[in-house]
Amino acid sequence: MDGDRPPCPYIPGFVMQITEHQPPAPFGPGGYPHSRHSYLPDNLVKEMSQTQQVLACPPEDTQWPSDTLPRSGVLTITKILSIGEARGAQLVVCSVLIQGQEKSYTAAAKIYDPLYYPSHYDHTSMLQDVVWMADMDYSREAVAYRHLETTKKAQKSGFMPEYYGSWTFDLPLTRQGKVHKRSIRLFLIENLAGSSVLELYSRNSRAPNAFHFNEAYRLDVLAELLEGVLKQLHSGLDQRDLSPRNVMLVPSPRETIPPLSVPRVVLIDYNNAIVFEHTKYRRHPHQNLSLPRNPAEFYWSYPPFEFQGWAPTNWYNKDKRTYQEWLLARFGGKHASRFAPIEKKLEPGSEVLDGDEVP
Repeated sequence: MDGDRPPCPYIPGFVMQITEHQPPAPFGPGGYPHSRHSYLPDNLVKEMSQTQQVLACPPEDTQWPSDTLPRSGVLTITKILSIGEARGAQLVVCSVLIQGQEKSYTAAAKIYDPLYYPSHYDHTSMLQDVVWMADMDYSREAVAYRHLETTKKAQKSGFMPEYYGSWTFDLPLTRQGKVHKRSIRLFLIENLAGSSVLELYSRNSRAPNAFHFNEAYRLDVLAELLEGVLKQLHSGLDQRDLSPRNVMLVPSPRETIPPLSVPRVVLIDYNNAIVFEHTKYRRHPHQNLSLPRNPAEFYWSYPPFEFQGWAPTNWYNKDKRTYQEWLLARFGGKHASRFAPIEKKLEPGSEVLDGDEVP
């Protein structure tokens, strides 16, 4: 038990003074360099409570890159999106008032507080260095959003949330009667008024699915998603966590049933992402193409496995002809000019193509 760890404080009414922050260079798996913030030795992780870890190993410090002072402001939490004692990054809606401005704005805040990270690696009994994990998540997600902002014209419009910067704040933490000050990182993004694809699945059937929504609507969403992913790859970013929980539809189709039009499709959650220019690889193979890879070619062999229950069931049977015909109708013919030329002849029912190897 960690008797010094206070309950998670990130609930409506919580107020913090925030200051702009320069994130550390991204690190971790996927070709990134090692962090200057080294792991705690395993024997110390076993011996120390989570509170002790957080106080003994503050997050990596960085230097503000400009002669202009960083902005500051007041953030007030107004709504919980997802928080928990061992959730990892905490997600809330907040009101933000920047110093010197008269009006506040609404944003979603993702807070990388290691005190509320899981003490063990996923699905294992191995203890983890929670500060290192929180710093890694923050560094990777911050560089991903910065990359997407700088390459915005090359991205699919609206495919990422608007990014409002990286920030830091201080909180007191009492251990054995002594009050310590600790720094916590966060970033601010657009608050999306919609639903994730996962939230739209029905749980009443043997296999969860969203078949209660019109198939044409679901396939429009899928087409938007595949194109957006390949535009990100062409810009040099691989999100690496494509799943129904990370795809937001704005507005939610729950608002108008049947849905009236194709929604805005937004890919979220970039803490696993790789920005290739920051890795030992320097570039993704798609960056050498004049245009993004054609989704019909890239996804020809297999429909996205994670979207069973959103895409038609027959796509995942041995006969993929219907799926491949849909790819050609959606991304071939007059639509093909938006993408790089297809290198191989695509015939529905044809043999599997060689897939791309992504580092």
